[in-house]
Formats: sequence, structure tokens, C-alpha cells
Amino acid sequence: MGTDAWIVLSIVISFFLLLAAAQHVIEIVKEKNYAPGNTIILIYDIGLPISLWALLMSNGSIGA
Repeated sequence: MGTDAWIVLSIVISFFLLLAAAQHVIEIVKEKNYAPGNTIILIYDIGLPISLWALLMSNGSIGA
């Protein structure tokens, strides 16, 4: 898979996961839903996009 494909895939995954994180935060604030399934998942929802972009930048695929 080429570098361009990794960048496109990272954009799509990041967009989806960050919107999911926003929805979890909305549920935490509005409905006071502090269940582990709603709070701990934020680590993944925010951590994976950060990790993907950090790897792409460290690889030199995109400019920082």
C-alpha cells in the first residue's frame, strides 16, 4: 500500500474516531454517563488518530 493510501486512510479513520469521541464527551456532559464503556474508550478514540499522524510524520510521509 502506497504512502498516499496511508494518508487517505488516516484521514478517514481520524475523522470517524474523533467524531465518536465528541459523541462520547456529549454523553458524559449531558447525561452524566460515566460508565467505563463510555469513558475509557476515549483513550482509543483520541489516541489512535494521534498515533497514526505521529507515525506518518516520523516516517517523513507528511511535512510537520
